[in-house]
Amino acid sequence: MLKIKKISLILVILALSGCTSEWVANKYLPTVFKAGKYPNGGWIVAEVRDKNGLVSFDTVAGELISFQDHKLYILGIQKMNVIPDTSVYRARLYMYKKQPGVFALVTLFGILPNFIAAIALPEYAGQFLALGIVPLVIGTTFTVTELATNRNQLIFPQRNTLEDFIKFSRFPQGLPSELNIHQLKLPEVN
Repeated sequence: MLKIKKISLILVILALSGCTSEWVANKYLPTVFKAGKYPNGGWIVAEVRDKNGLVSFDTVAGELISFQDHKLYILGIQKMNVIPDTSVYRARLYMYKKQPGVFALVTLFGILPNFIAAIALPEYAGQFLALGIVPLVIGTTFTVTELATNRNQLIFPQRNTLEDFIKFSRFPQGLPSELNIHQLKLPEVN
């Protein structure tokens, strides 16, 4: 009985941890399945040096509109930011949102029949619970991996160059000549 309580507690913790949103504009980002069809750019958080070249810990965050002529065009909540690439100290681009809650929920629903069967047929409870170990281990591994990795991110300068960010901007081929960048607005999120 103590093992069942421990397993249930682990599942509840995993399910709740999947519900926490990243501090990034999580509603703004698409899921991994919709990322290829998403018309907007990824969400970028950039630490910018001041005019003297020192790290001033100014952070600019928003949608990556374009990267051209050695400048990042980042549409923030308030305004368009145009940042020279030489001023970028660090940057992190989020391509899509993580969904560890999906893995935790699938795991929970995958082993739920085992718990129901163990309760309904207590004489075979051990066998039913043993059958749930493999899906529990696999689901837990996927959930923890989704939480722990940052595969949904491009990170400058550790892993990527700023040129790698281009394909995740709203205008990867450059800003259209007729576009007034100051009229752009972030899309409404539900």
